[in-house]
Amino acid sequence: MCSTRHLTVFEIHDTATLVAVVSVTRAPKPMSGGGDVDLVIHERLKGAPARTARARENAACTAGFYNVLVGKVAKTALVFIGADGEAVGYWSGVEEQPTPELMTAMRDWSQAADDAARVEILVTAIESSDAALGADAAYYLADEPRLLLRLDPAQVDRVAAKAGGDQWGPEIILTRLHGAHLKALRRRGGLPKDLAAIAKHDLERVSRPESLARIIERDRDPRSYRKVAALERCERVHGRRLERFSIYNSRYPDRARWRQLARACRTGTPLTSSRRPSPSGARRA
Repeated sequence: MCSTRHLTVFEIHDTATLVAVVSVTRAPKPMSGGGDVDLVIHERLKGAPARTARARENAACTAGFYNVLVGKVAKTALVFIGADGEAVGYWSGVEEQPTPELMTAMRDWSQAADDAARVEILVTAIESSDAALGADAAYYLADEPRLLLRLDPAQVDRVAAKAGGDQWGPEIILTRLHGAHLKALRRRGGLPKDLAAIAKHDLERVSRPESLARIIERDRDPRSYRKVAALERCERVHGRRLERFSIYNSRYPDRARWRQLARACRTGTPLTSSRRPSPSGARRA
């Protein structure tokens, strides 16, 4: 099946076993049923040292390796190859013309030694003139509580400066952090309805997972944002993602799933997503 949720480039990098700038010297033609792809590596950002690599196109969804061939002249591309040899996220795993900002971010991400470094890379990417990179960085950061907790005040100010653009990533980050920037956004009506509804429930003084889990369990309203706010707070209490924000904020979980999420809140053990969320890169209406 040629179907996947939106993957940020940082997720794609995290998943890939090989990230490299390559020349594609052989690739199957579209609609040919898949096959091997031969790569010459010019710059390796992640993966075992090698001069060449072999990837593959599957029969269901072309990743676009063939598109980087022009006649007999091999063009270079930034590729993200998974353990199965396929491009991660299919077409998302082949960047034919990566911007300088994207290359810098991926080089730095490959070398990041700790979460403090990763946070700075993401904030810098959010400020980038590469709009797609900035959106990916904001959505990635918004979905990683352990990284959100590492933001210092100056970095929060930098994220806030990017609010009001084409994407909601900075607003999600500020909603999850609460604080002065969120208050300012609420005063000027700078939040979409879902984030505004979450922001009404200030649970910052609740720090016991058991208390937050009870809020989730006792709220029987299927469209309640109070339990969304409780789970969001619980993730920050534990310092880890229990479920993708894009899933539970959109209220995809049914009652049975919410019971599982309440248990996850108690234990701090993440759940494996059971449903495909809407693309996190959805633009403003």
